[in-house]
Amino acid sequence: AAAAVASTRLLLWVTLGFALVADRLQQCRGEDNLTCSADARGSCLNASSWVLHAGELEATIRREGLGLAWGLLTWAGGAACGDKLQLGALFAARVSARKTLFSHECSLRREPDLSEDRSAFAAGLDCSRGLQVEFSARLGQLPVSGGASLRIEVALSGRRVSRLAVWLLHQGPCVKANSTGSVDGSPVRVGGGRFLLAAEHPLGKHRLGGETRAWAASPEH
Repeated sequence: AAAAVASTRLLLWVTLGFALVADRLQQCRGEDNLTCSADARGSCLNASSWVLHAGELEATIRREGLGLAWGLLTWAGGAACGDKLQLGALFAARVSARKTLFSHECSLRREPDLSEDRSAFAAGLDCSRGLQVEFSARLGQLPVSGGASLRIEVALSGRRVSRLAVWLLHQGPCVKANSTGSVDGSPVRVGGGRFLLAAEHPLGKHRLGGETRAWAASPEH
């Protein structure tokens, strides 16, 4: 598992790859499991997931509990082992030595908004202990390299937090997380080098493997 730790904005870059283009999803499919996608406008009421798209990059955000969590992040349909990532909570905020709040434990303040071109997503969440969170995600293409970027922003209010973690990755044979440097906040390569994760914050850090478990267990880590 890996977590990038910071207090505000996080960035994910995707490098150039060659594969088949992923099929475009329909607007909202299924009666009990709605997916907001290509031609959906506004909030797409009662959707269970939202698919963001830019170039070969697709990112899914889904309902979990009363809140939200990431689904799959895929490049060119995710056919190759290193072309997909299974992410966890959108964020984890430590509000006390014994309490960490996760995005799926919070409640949606309103129905999330998905832009008409599927490149932008925004949602407001109310968490326990008086914490309020505004979360946004935006995808964009990188014309020079042929890659794509996924930028997220987490804005917190209502309560002081001591730590904020994002980009919580589930372990798997294709994750292969490695830091690109020894300095705090150095970008992390995952998926065999396909994805590059970084935190745009002077105090940003990353935790890999056992360090992630230590972060979750200790308020001082």
